[in-house]
Amino acid sequence: YSFNNYNDVWTWRPGAISLHFDSCSACNPRGGPNWSAGVLQRGALATMGSVAEPYVIGLMEYDQFYRHLFAGYTFAEAAYMATPMAEWMAVYLGDPLYRPYGESPLLPPDWQPPPLP
Repeated sequence: YSFNNYNDVWTWRPGAISLHFDSCSACNPRGGPNWSAGVLQRGALATMGSVAEPYVIGLMEYDQFYRHLFAGYTFAEAAYMATPMAEWMAVYLGDPLYRPYGESPLLPPDWQPPPLP
């Protein structure tokens, strides 16, 4: 957690999607010290961030986002399906039609995690 601050310690590969649990990770997505501006300026293709305090209930469910993305959905579809509260504090930045696993999904669309023992 690094409130409204991007620590420049990563290298972003082409097509990278970056998510960060921070209440001000997209306070100014066009610039400034926040996470979203930092990752996009340094090569990530897409990110999600908060423009103000969303509280935990308003944040994207990251596991669901990647589950949908790996099943072949677009960035916008996966983000929308993984966000419990629409029109709250989250913004999604990047190509909405980006679909890295569209042609060859890593998971079938009806995949479910194995039950816990």
